[in-house]
Amino acid sequence: MQYRSQKMSMGYPNYYQSTYLIPDLCPECSRSNNPITTVEGTKGTSDGRVFFLTHRCPSCNHEHYSLQFISPDRSGKETQLWVLYPSNTLTNFSENLTKFSPRFIDLYHQAETAENNGNLDLAGMGYRAAEEVLIKDFALAFSGESKEDIAKLKLNDAISHYFKDDEASLISTDVVRINGNDFTHWNRPANFDLKTQLEQIKQYLKIYIARVDYHLMIKNPPVSRRTNHTSKSNK
Repeated sequence: MQYRSQKMSMGYPNYYQSTYLIPDLCPECSRSNNPITTVEGTKGTSDGRVFFLTHRCPSCNHEHYSLQFISPDRSGKETQLWVLYPSNTLTNFSENLTKFSPRFIDLYHQAETAENNGNLDLAGMGYRAAEEVLIKDFALAFSGESKEDIAKLKLNDAISHYFKDDEASLISTDVVRINGNDFTHWNRPANFDLKTQLEQIKQYLKIYIARVDYHLMIKNPPVSRRTNHTSKSNK
């Protein structure tokens, strides 16, 4: 879930130039989010305040709620969104993909839930795990190799083996694997940016998901070409 900043305008001295965060899309109706926000409660701390906010979406008239830590103007500290409720907006996948790899769908949704709740490390690990499941389910269905042989391959080896002639799948899955490793492993780059790397994982994973969807659509067309020249398809 993506967020954007809104300036405070709710009557708290020293906070008029501070910002709070709202999701780009309403968690209730998934439309562009431009809510009416009110403060339900606040608690001061040594370096800022914790705000409990209600956000009413003008599109669906439903409310979503957030708990945020906000520092005063000119403090230089970023706002922290601690809790958003509801935060269960999950990706809808095609029927073909849902039937083809239910474990991938489950892992992807778990990763999304972790991301929605601010657990970005867990989300990065989850998206990487989801990719591995989808790659190996795809290999089992399309490569002709046995489950036992596929299971032996590490993710790096599976990508090299199955996508050596498919550049789009090779590049997209490698980005997810390499960035996902940085979420998983103890040692990672000093300048590692959780949000940027996670967004890259999601964007490149979408490319591979689209490739799998394409193959599933070709394998399971809604209509078939008949050789009978009197069939409806030839009329």
